[in-house]
Amino acid sequence: MRSRLFAAAALGALTLTALAPASVSAAEDAGTSYQRGAPGTWTRITTGEVTNIAEPGLYRTPDGVLHVLYHRRNASSEDLAFTNVSSTGKVVATGNAVTGWASLPNDPKIVAGPGGGMRLVFGGLQDTDVENPYSAGRMYSSLADAAGTSWALQPGALTQSGYAYGSYGTGATTLADGSTPVVSFPLNTEVTWNAGGADAAFTTGQCCSYHTTLAREGDAVWVAYYSNSSAEAEQGTFVRQLLPSAGPSIKAPQSTTNGDSLAPGQSTPFVARPGGGLFATYCIGYPTCTRLGLWQVGSGKPITVPGSVGAQEYAMAVGPAGRIWVAWAEADTNVVHATHTGTKGLRFGAVSTIKPPKGATIYRIAVAGSDGSADLVVGDGASMFHQLVLPGLSLKASPTAWKRATKRKVTFKVTDAGVAVKGAKVIAAGRSCTTAGSGACSITFAPSNKKHRLWATARHTGYGAAKVRLRQK
Repeated sequence: MRSRLFAAAALGALTLTALAPASVSAAEDAGTSYQRGAPGTWTRITTGEVTNIAEPGLYRTPDGVLHVLYHRRNASSEDLAFTNVSSTGKVVATGNAVTGWASLPNDPKIVAGPGGGMRLVFGGLQDTDVENPYSAGRMYSSLADAAGTSWALQPGALTQSGYAYGSYGTGATTLADGSTPVVSFPLNTEVTWNAGGADAAFTTGQCCSYHTTLAREGDAVWVAYYSNSSAEAEQGTFVRQLLPSAGPSIKAPQSTTNGDSLAPGQSTPFVARPGGGLFATYCIGYPTCTRLGLWQVGSGKPITVPGSVGAQEYAMAVGPAGRIWVAWAEADTNVVHATHTGTKGLRFGAVSTIKPPKGATIYRIAVAGSDGSADLVVGDGASMFHQLVLPGLSLKASPTAWKRATKRKVTFKVTDAGVAVKGAKVIAAGRSCTTAGSGACSITFAPSNKKHRLWATARHTGYGAAKVRLRQK
């Protein structure tokens, strides 16, 4: 448990200019060799010491650039550094958003800022000077324009509480105006939040609460958090409306098992879906995660995220048209998986399986969704890595087996999260067909005097390939 006390004597003196814009360098001049993090390729996107509890903040601007903010530890100070990644997976800029502070959070958050820009939200202590307004332990912010290459620390604070620097998990979103920040942090049995006026707070029962995430649906702002209270009614994953009026804490169904639960190791995955609906993801089962559940707030039970047995670190994001992405790493193998829904409904598509960076143990994972590909960022306790992941196709064949001595027409159906995909090319045994609007096409196989096992593969631009095995018996 983190202490609220701050050992000022342990910190060296720091000299800095409070409101100076942060530095930026072009990626090719940053002293690091970067490559494109295209599908199938991990790219290291951080420099310096990145700890195993550092959780990246992600934000995508309208130009498709993904802005990654992360905590970096120096010999006697700490930074919040940034890496900007293009829509094709190329690192286009790196630099510092906040630099030279005595204490900064491991989980910076980025939300929309004024004029189409971005706001970085963080708690911290700039130095040990008690007269310094940035050393009061409150929540602060830094602004950048949409390019995200120059950040300016803002005057004032986003909270009155001086305990934000000791947060157990920072949350941030905006009001419906798209730029006024709403922030939250849990500490012990209390969750504190602020939407531009006085701080407000609620208690969560017995100690302690962790990993707040804020989401806004219309004018309503909600918080999700995890509690490890010894009382089962107070333990598990919870959501609560904060604005425009406060509501009760609502426990996510099946987030405890016989009085026990598995805590998320990072921010509680919680999103508002364009078109309506608030969704949380959490582990079901104890002492191991038997599956991830995707729960729509207000529904009676979660649906199962396919292939998520043994998930440990996990994250969720939503695209602008409503496609939900869920990504996770396996506890034992560190293999990374990602899957997605369609833009409507809750039917999942194929699960993509991605080998971790060589030799990596995955401690943190983040995903930024779009209605096409998604961006994955993982942390291995020393660095962070980026890779694009495409939505995977699903391929079915009918029949999948037939007598080898007969000529046989096989019909293939290609879908994405249950929706037919037009224009997919299916190839098998040197033959091919292209799907119509129904997602279907057919290949006729000639008779054979031998048994054969072969694969049919479906491909389409912008999607991960799918395979199905066929057998001439």
